[in-house]
Amino acid sequence: MSFVERSLHIALVRYWYRGEWYNISDTDDYELIVGGFKNFYEEDKDMNSVDFIYWMNETGMAEFCNEICHRRLTLPRFQRQESIVKKETGV
Repeated sequence: MSFVERSLHIALVRYWYRGEWYNISDTDDYELIVGGFKNFYEEDKDMNSVDFIYWMNETGMAEFCNEICHRRLTLPRFQRQESIVKKETGV
């Protein structure tokens, strides 16, 4: 479960605000993210882990997480690094 949570934090790093808070101001991005989570469901919770694996692979998140690990970046360090880039570039 910690890998899944870490992966989600990495996926949302562009929107990271502080601590556990995120600010997704772009409505298209918000719909994409929320729409992705709507694919998970309560009826068969065991399928959620399978669906999450498909989501990780089809969005490129698996490769992204591997690169973070390859660079040996901790999640907080990666978040700080990305928020500095975001502030400097305005993206």
